[in-house]
This record gives sequence, C-alpha cells and structure tokens, in this order.
Amino acid sequence: MIPSIPAYGFSAKPATSDWGTSISSMLGVLDAEHVAGIHLVPPLAGPDPSDDLTAAEREALARMRHRGRTASAYSEMHRTAPQTVGYALLDSPAGLCAWMGEKLIAWSDHRLGPADDLPGALTRDQILDQVTLYWLTGTAASSARLYAESIDTVSRWITGASADPVHVPVGASVFPAEVPRTSRRWAARRYPDIRYWMEHDRGGHFPALEVPDLLVRDLRAFFRPLR
Repeated sequence: MIPSIPAYGFSAKPATSDWGTSISSMLGVLDAEHVAGIHLVPPLAGPDPSDDLTAAEREALARMRHRGRTASAYSEMHRTAPQTVGYALLDSPAGLCAWMGEKLIAWSDHRLGPADDLPGALTRDQILDQVTLYWLTGTAASSARLYAESIDTVSRWITGASADPVHVPVGASVFPAEVPRTSRRWAARRYPDIRYWMEHDRGGHFPALEVPDLLVRDLRAFFRPLR
C-alpha cells in the first residue's frame, strides 16, 4: 500500500474537501474511538492573543509573516484560481517542474545542502521523482483545489482562532526550516494529550525526504507505547 492524501498522487480525485495534518486531526475529532494516536508534522495551532510570547514564538510568527509577504503567490493562486493554474500544469511538464521544483527547493532546509549543486536539501532525482508522480497521475489540478477548499480554515487555526480540540494521544515533530513552527504550549491548547514532542535541529517541510532517519525515529518513539 502507498498512502497519499486525497487528490494527490495515487489517490482518487474526491468531490469533497480534505487535507494533510488536518485530516489526522479531524479523524481524532470525528472518530476518536478508532484512533490510537496521531503524529503531526507539525501540529497546526497558533497563539492566544493574551500570550506573553517567548523569543522563539516571536521569531516563528515573524517568519510566517515574512513568508506571507514574500512567498505566498503559490498558495494564493491555488486558493483563488486552482482550475486556471491546474489546466496549465496538466498541459506542460516543464511548467509543472518549475512550479513544484521551486517549492521543493525553497521549503527544504538549506543548511543540509547544497544537494546536486541545488540550494536546498533535495537532490535532482528527489525533485524529479515528485514532479513525475504528479505528471503521470494527472493530479496537479486536483491537488491545487485543496487550497481553495481548505486553506481558509487551516489559516484560522494557525493564527490562533478556535478549532475543535483533539483528545486522542498526539505526537509531534517540529523541524527548524518549517513554516509555521508551532510552540508546544500553542499546540497543547488544541491537543491536550501530547505524549511525544520533538524539536529538531535540522529539516524543513519535507522531512521524509530530507531527514528520514529523524522522522522514523520519532514515529517509532511515539507509537511504540500505544501498541
């Protein structure tokens, strides 16, 4: 079995919305009796307006605002015109490679690179593997639609707005080049049963590709006591 998010890769193209770490969280809300635990990379939660922020929390919010100002075109295009960009990406492998490759490079931990003379942590083969998966399965448009269907809700969670609490056991891995970078106390408001929390010194948005050893170690450490 090769698991993938609905509308991405080998999964079907559903007619209803769903997304990523939010899928795991909502499973914990809607069917807690059948969920042993969820591991999130990272948990999505934001500060309370009354928080006296730590230095690390201030830095995390500043980085999120910086990304919003300088690198949000990708997200906004998917959110506001997913079909427009989707048709273009389904028509051009070169366009798809440029569109995806830029984010695969930009969102990885550059301190781990350069890989294959690229500025990020991923090799050319890793990038081409991801792009080829989307091209062969024709999922560029369906995956773009998830932003239009979900991102407003997810953004409210990240900025600290209320969300349904998740009471199942939770493990979390937080990587330094990831944005947003949730603090444990922010996460604890939404996830009151945190059993495992690890903040790493390397890795970005794609830890399964960048630092698989760290991610596997976290998964084993969290789920082992739940077996």
